Amino acid sequence: MSEKFGFKVIITGDTAVGKTSLVRRYCDNKFDANQKPSIGADFTIKVVHFAKYEVILTIWDIGGQVLFDNLRDFYYQGSDAGIIVFDVTNQDSLKRISAKWLPEMQSINNISIIILANKIDLKQDRIIGPEECQQLSNDLGIPVFETSAKTGINVKKAFEVLAKSLVER
Repeated sequence: MSEKFGFKVIITGDTAVGKTSLVRRYCDNKFDANQKPSIGADFTIKVVHFAKYEVILTIWDIGGQVLFDNLRDFYYQGSDAGIIVFDVTNQDSLKRISAKWLPEMQSINNISIIILANKIDLKQDRIIGPEECQQLSNDLGIPVFETSAKTGINVKKAFEVLAKSLVER
């Protein structure tokens, strides 16, 4: 018989960095190149099994538009973990991690955080390299995973590392 855990995970970041696509890739192993921006918030449940544990992740996909700035605090309540996403082809999305997204998440007590550097499949358009991603991780003391929602690279790994860290906490 396995031990069961349930955790609320929020995923946030600028509009069009691939938050919804990452959730769809992880939960349904699907990618839609024509994914529309999230309006407000949406949630998905994913059950993960490892070792002797069953982990139920309720993943809240929070819209990144400025319009939703006042609503995000409501969705953040009760969160156990947070995922901040930026787009490796968009320097501004990286800058807003420290300026906006990380301070918002750090206002939640005792939350585990990871960062996803998404869209690494767009090699020709990439302006934020692996070295910058590693430097970001070192500077913030937060794990950074380079991902591609399109190809699935590191998506499952990132979510499952987060789930395991929640169980161990």
